[in-house]
Amino acid sequence: MNPTSSKLVPLLVRGLTLPTTLSRFGIDHPIACDLAKCENCKASPLALEAVRRHVEGRMLSDHWESQPEDLRQHLAEIYDVDVKQVFLVSGGMGGVQYAFGIFTQPRTRVGLLRPDFPFWWFAAKARTGAFELKSGTFPFAHSVESIVQFVHEKRIQFLVLANPNAALGTKKSLDDIESLVKSAPNTVFIIDESDAIETDSSAHLTSRYENMCVIGSFSKWLGLAGLRVGFMVVPPRYTEHFGNFINPVELTSYGMVAASAVLGHIAFQRETQERVQANLRLLESACVGTRYQIVPGSSCFASYLWTDEGPEDPCVVLADHGVQLAPAAFFGLDRGGRINLSDPPLIRAAADMIRAIAPR
Repeated sequence: MNPTSSKLVPLLVRGLTLPTTLSRFGIDHPIACDLAKCENCKASPLALEAVRRHVEGRMLSDHWESQPEDLRQHLAEIYDVDVKQVFLVSGGMGGVQYAFGIFTQPRTRVGLLRPDFPFWWFAAKARTGAFELKSGTFPFAHSVESIVQFVHEKRIQFLVLANPNAALGTKKSLDDIESLVKSAPNTVFIIDESDAIETDSSAHLTSRYENMCVIGSFSKWLGLAGLRVGFMVVPPRYTEHFGNFINPVELTSYGMVAASAVLGHIAFQRETQERVQANLRLLESACVGTRYQIVPGSSCFASYLWTDEGPEDPCVVLADHGVQLAPAAFFGLDRGGRINLSDPPLIRAAADMIRAIAPR
């Protein structure tokens, strides 16, 4: 027997560089017009004040229990599930990593969609067999029917889908998600709702279907990117698996305190939604009469700028004029780029630039 035959071979995975930044904590707007980032540009003042009160003059709370019952119960009430189904994780990325760790093995048949968040990175790291369903035609969204066909033809065992789509901002309805999950009861569906800015989640479906999990995040809508707080809602069948698998010191005390405060800050949540929607309308208006267009139906922080007229890539052209977008290649497209919708001054600057450089 070859003595080295059972030796583990390290897996080399291309690095994943995220187009992200942290929420601002009271500093001035930067001069550069960088719209590539994916986080909320603001943080809840109630969350910041809660952290200040928590740490002034005393030690941080004992963080050996990083699954606090009160925070999980609040999330359970919002998403209409049992508290036992809710687990706190280190941001949406932590949730994705746990999903791959629990449900996949080497050569598991994993389904990936493009354009979307580059979940291929997790698939490669887990040594899975990955299959992609690609769409290169504007507006790029995959229909439920096409995903169902893909799952059945490729015998997909595990499929991860960002909803809203991390690149386009478009969102599938609850009926669409339920139809997808029902269509393939032997396939595990991971619905990543990290970019959502509404609470109309599919998380409640985990009480009805055993083949889906939902991931959420406090980074975007709730503006706590730097504190790395996320959550997962899983079917009752898998609560023991996640309870045993998740790091018992997963979250920091800072994160738990701020997350509890921001969940109750309804005015901040509404202001964020209104700010993002107003910025989207401004960008859509700016593209009228130009070669550029925004993928319609954005329902999160992201919107995608595209053109099929002429050789110029909007991402490259705007970068030459000081406006940075998240590049197409990150999401599996060949041109255009994602625009963050959270920062009004930068959106106004981008809108003025689009009108100036892209008239028909």
